[in-house]
Amino acid sequence: MTRLSQQPVLLYNNNPCCPGFTIIVLPNLEPVLKVFGATKTIMPYALSYGKIMVAFSVFTMINMTMNNMIRAEGGATFSMLALSLGAIINMILDPIFIFTLNMGIEGAAIATIAGQVISTVFLLSYYFRGQCQVHLKLSKFEPTLEMYSEIFKIGIPTLLRQVLVSLSLGLINSAAMVYGDQAVAAMGVSMRVLAMSFYVTFGYLQASCQWLVTIMVLNSRKELRQRFLFPSGSQVHSIYLPASYSLSLQPLSWAPFRVTLK
Repeated sequence: MTRLSQQPVLLYNNNPCCPGFTIIVLPNLEPVLKVFGATKTIMPYALSYGKIMVAFSVFTMINMTMNNMIRAEGGATFSMLALSLGAIINMILDPIFIFTLNMGIEGAAIATIAGQVISTVFLLSYYFRGQCQVHLKLSKFEPTLEMYSEIFKIGIPTLLRQVLVSLSLGLINSAAMVYGDQAVAAMGVSMRVLAMSFYVTFGYLQASCQWLVTIMVLNSRKELRQRFLFPSGSQVHSIYLPASYSLSLQPLSWAPFRVTLK
């Protein structure tokens, strides 16, 4: 059984999960937001934004699924273009909806969803134009216990990692609630700055998966040792920067920028 044969099963199983998530979370959105640190003054804005995001979360989930599917086929460039397209559309529409149309926080949510919708259409074009190795047809939907076992082996560790990250962010926000809304907002900004450095590491991680599998398949242990023992300067930077941030006891405002790229 090839990994590519699992792709139709992944996408078709994602379809019922999307509305299921919306049906469960949407009525319970306020308690969920409280767990993640929303205060009484922040709650109205969080609810306005969250309701729109959860209601249209189907596009976010489909994007995540298809991006991974396309990368599994070797289409990393196309996947990157899809992510970039959604982000650019979001950035363009944000000021228009928020300020020009005076839609406030709801405008920000609508701009995000619009970017996700366009990104989804772009990703679907990959399959409709026949560029893929796997055609998404209902006739190809042939799930087996062995296939689900392989999917869960790969998916559960990633799921647990994402859950732990979300819970840790919720605990940080909950701890900041004691000091007021400004502290919660400051932590949000600081975490975004921190994410900039981590995204570099995650980018290398995503890119390394494909060549690592290729090297292992070809049994090229010499090249594998060279890749890990002699990383480039930017790779060292991407590892050291988050580590220095985490270990530093200095204020959050300048710690992420202690190391510069060369």
